[in-house]
Amino acid sequence: MLLRKGYRIVKSRYIKALGLGYVKRKITAGPIKGLWFIAGKRVFYSKDFWSGAYEENFCCFLQKTVPEEAVCYDIGANIGYHALIMAHSVDNCGLVYAFEPIPEVCEVLTRNAQINNLHNVVVVNKVVSRESGTLSLIRNIDIDQAILSAETKKNNPLRETITCTATTIDEFVAAGNRSPSFLKIDVEGAEVDVLVGSIDTLRKYHPIIVCETHGVARAHGVYEILKDLNYELFCVNEGMLPIESITQMPNNMYEGHVFARLKKHDSENVL
Repeated sequence: MLLRKGYRIVKSRYIKALGLGYVKRKITAGPIKGLWFIAGKRVFYSKDFWSGAYEENFCCFLQKTVPEEAVCYDIGANIGYHALIMAHSVDNCGLVYAFEPIPEVCEVLTRNAQINNLHNVVVVNKVVSRESGTLSLIRNIDIDQAILSAETKKNNPLRETITCTATTIDEFVAAGNRSPSFLKIDVEGAEVDVLVGSIDTLRKYHPIIVCETHGVARAHGVYEILKDLNYELFCVNEGMLPIESITQMPNNMYEGHVFARLKKHDSENVL
């Protein structure tokens, strides 16, 4: 057992140090069938990217939901599968800002946009939070994801602490970047922080929001923030069901994503 664990640690650090383990393959099915995609061969779910099976129901929903002229913010873009779906769905006026805090992952994300000639993807190497500055994240070496350092044990040898530049959506928009009409949030437990740092933007521009929630407390926090901003909520899984109470909120990816839009009588720019 100890030898096996030691082998995994050495292998993971070797792969990370040399930049190995990423391969390019054509996607054979799904919303972006025919596009090329670079993914980590060592990551157990990468085969689902290439087969089109990755979050199949959600990805089809995403493709159908993104307005053609949308300015999309992909918050927690990772290597860009969702960003490519959004970029492929919008027209020449549309744009995708893809936020990803891990520099090496940003490089793969950038390459995935470039090899498909998707010039409407802007990669932003920052973590989105409730305030700007710097944040310490725990990076999972095996699957290139990062979470807040307070969320996990720091002595796990397959994880490392990294320091990232943080921004808020309000600050990003105030800096002159195009305001969002569509937000996709998948930030491994920091979804409330993202929304807190987006309050002014949400009040002013009322973007459509699709959010993955991680845990009951965070799901309740998302519900309270969006309800206070006069959004109506739905649970997206195999269908789309209205969320009438806080107890109906999905709290993990298997229960579904939260879809939120401003109530129809308050805006004409809704689905």
